Amino acid sequence: MSDLPATALRVAVAADAAASAVPGSVNLLGLDREALADYCESLGEKRFRATQLFRWIHQKGVADFSQMSDLAASLRNRLEGRATTGAPRVASEQASADGTIKWLFASALSRTS
Repeated sequence: MSDLPATALRVAVAADAAASAVPGSVNLLGLDREALADYCESLGEKRFRATQLFRWIHQKGVADFSQMSDLAASLRNRLEGRATTGAPRVASEQASADGTIKWLFASALSRTS
């Protein structure tokens, strides 16, 4: 077990998943509501912004911050350079005769290309 708090671990895992997107950015897709609220606070925003972001990302499937109309324009602009909402890249795929498909996802620590 790590000495990092659970939230820090969730943020680290999410940041790792964003490696194929914007270097140094946080992947909001990988954050749960609590970690998303912590992230919003780290930007100087109120915690309720996490609920708004969560709704846009997970319920409405919107990945473009500029389309998140109930967020302040200043927050949308900050998110553009600091965050992503991308899923990890599929590094390889294997299909079996029974129809089962296995995917290997790439991460920042991956050795696959």
